[in-house]
Amino acid sequence: MAKKQTFESKLNKSSDKKNQVKLIRSFYSKETQSIRFSEEMVTIPEGKSVDSHLKEIVSK
Repeated sequence: MAKKQTFESKLNKSSDKKNQVKLIRSFYSKETQSIRFSEEMVTIPEGKSVDSHLKEIVSK
């Protein structure tokens, strides 16, 4: 018989991904004359807000 999986056990597995956000950037490509997009997963440190951390990353 298969082991029953509860909703709580599903939440405990994905708890490490709770503080990740997908950052999508756009830029203009001169070679193809089009707008290109790049995406990356950013981990938000404990104690920081999402907005302030993303502003730091984008300004670099």
